Amino acid sequence: MKIARLGVMALSLGAIAVLLVIAIGVVQLSLSNSGQNCSEMTLSEQRRYIIQKLNEMSENYEASGFSFTGPSRYDPGRAGDILTVPFRTNSGKYLALIGCDGSVELSKGL
Repeated sequence: MKIARLGVMALSLGAIAVLLVIAIGVVQLSLSNSGQNCSEMTLSEQRRYIIQKLNEMSENYEASGFSFTGPSRYDPGRAGDILTVPFRTNSGKYLALIGCDGSVELSKGL
């Protein structure tokens, strides 16, 4: 009798653990999309974020001669919405990926 109760308790605890893991996954998935829409981020804001990132980088990246080389493209996504922004400086052509929170990733040599 005690063994049967222990088996039921273990099964119940296992089911609770599975439900807890599923709940955590759902919460993480819902939080992964920022919910922010940065499609209307101004050129001034885009420029500020990009130049700030360039200034944080090594000497290989310089902000002088900054200009946009095309329109930005808004990409909504599960991992967060981003703007893809082509630009150039005196040190070359780049592509910036700007998150709605102002985070920037750069690719050189486009």
